[in-house]
Amino acid sequence: MILFLLAGGLATARRSSSKQASSSKQAHLNHLRSEAQAEKLRAQIELGLALESGSEADRAEAARWFLTAANQGSPEAQTDLGYLYSVGSGVPRDPERAFMWFQRAGAEGYAPAQTDRL
Repeated sequence: MILFLLAGGLATARRSSSKQASSSKQAHLNHLRSEAQAEKLRAQIELGLALESGSEADRAEAARWFLTAANQGSPEAQTDLGYLYSVGSGVPRDPERAFMWFQRAGAEGYAPAQTDRL
């Protein structure tokens, strides 16, 4: 009986901790969205990075933020967007488009874009 009560208390504590972590992550994403919408380049990239491992809708949003940052000339975002196109994550798989984004980033001297990712 005592073990059952202790286990129940631990399970409740874990659920509470999990809810706090989820709430904290959501607050962080909301902050990044606000900053990204204010056209802050670093926030656009960070938001894309935070979303790219989520659901398909999250990956599509990540691609949109990487595109926004890539169009501002960020070689990091260009590389990230190229990767999404190369694997078809959040966008349709498109090796030619992936290559174009890797090429743009590589032209800026961004080393990660100069490796063979296709």
